[in-house]
Amino acid sequence: MEKSDFSKTRNLGLQTIATKYMPATNTKGERIKAKASGGESHIHAWDYALSQARNYDVAAQTLADRLNWLDHDCILHGGSNGFDFVYVLSY
Repeated sequence: MEKSDFSKTRNLGLQTIATKYMPATNTKGERIKAKASGGESHIHAWDYALSQARNYDVAAQTLADRLNWLDHDCILHGGSNGFDFVYVLSY
């Protein structure tokens, strides 16, 4: 890996995005909460037109976009941990 690749990684702080399903309440529908390891978060309203996995993907993608992570030539990768999804960035 070139030196410039390491500097990009340090600037992003090697953060991850963890997503969690939030069931419906009396006042709100189903949601997905995406939270970066640095504390920033985003709540995505469940889109019934999308698959379960795609809802998690959209929640993580929206948070990554808000944090301008994808402007650094990064790709967001994710996978299920059995219940929810975890995402990391790669170059």
